[in-house]
Amino acid sequence: MSEIRIEAKKLGDALVQTGKDVFEAQLRAAFAASLHLVAHLVDKTDEMGITDLGVYKNSHHAEQLPTGARTYNDAPHSGIVEAGARPHFLPHEGIEALARWAMRKLGVSEKDSMSAAWAISHNIAAKGLKGRWVYRDSQDQAKLFFEQELTKELHEL
Repeated sequence: MSEIRIEAKKLGDALVQTGKDVFEAQLRAAFAASLHLVAHLVDKTDEMGITDLGVYKNSHHAEQLPTGARTYNDAPHSGIVEAGARPHFLPHEGIEALARWAMRKLGVSEKDSMSAAWAISHNIAAKGLKGRWVYRDSQDQAKLFFEQELTKELHEL
């Protein structure tokens, strides 16, 4: 039989130390979970076919914070990928970028790329862009990663 004895006068100190240990375990678990989430987001980006030049896919990051961790994407267009955009007209530079995209992703010739870009830009002007909700739809997975990592950490205490 195992036994742990704590004298009453040392109980408070023991509880405070246990609280500190659990808090540190939570911090480690949060950061480990955010690293797992980054890998999940990269895979999800590929599965959803969002990858073109890899800017969005390679811009998922995890950061340890004093109170936990965060996972974010710092690509310039990440907000549009996540939440979409209202209908809007594109500047000429945007249409040229769409033409290059059409050649890469749609396989159209350089000659036909501007026609495709104009057609796409008119659709954007009429309907906007649909959000892909990569981060929003990964919340349950993030919670699962945290639960798994916290369980590991607490077992090691």
